[in-house]
Amino acid sequence: MNLPLESLPVTLDSTSVRAALPAYRDFLAGRRALLPVSPDAAGDSLTELMGADRTDGAARPTEPGTLIACTSGSTGTPKGALLRTDGVRAAISASASFIADRLGAGPGPWLLALPPHHIAGTMVILRSLDAGFEPAVLDSSGGPFRVDAFASATTALA
Repeated sequence: MNLPLESLPVTLDSTSVRAALPAYRDFLAGRRALLPVSPDAAGDSLTELMGADRTDGAARPTEPGTLIACTSGSTGTPKGALLRTDGVRAAISASASFIADRLGAGPGPWLLALPPHHIAGTMVILRSLDAGFEPAVLDSSGGPFRVDAFASATTALA
């Protein structure tokens, strides 16, 4: 089953993460494909670039249960790494196991302090949802990173 391209991209920044959480939950359940993009011209370009059908036998970008993590790698040319739900869940489980082993802590909410359309931000969102929590979001819309805002968000998370 392939979804129409317009249902694929999730355009978000730190102020729109909450509205996008249903799409992330659907990805974790294997019900939709997910292409997180920024709300700018770069996001528009990636949406167009990643919309092409695959012909090499790999998972098609619009197949449910596929996360398209955009990366330029070492070439500088954007491309999409196609990750499947089961692989992402394995990574989430490995993170939870590491934290449990090292800190003796169970799964909990995560603080999103990175761009949500980057793979690191996407994984923070997915780890938090998998643990049963909405991620706390550090609002970065007001400018550059601020230590006091991060400390406040971390305290509120605890």
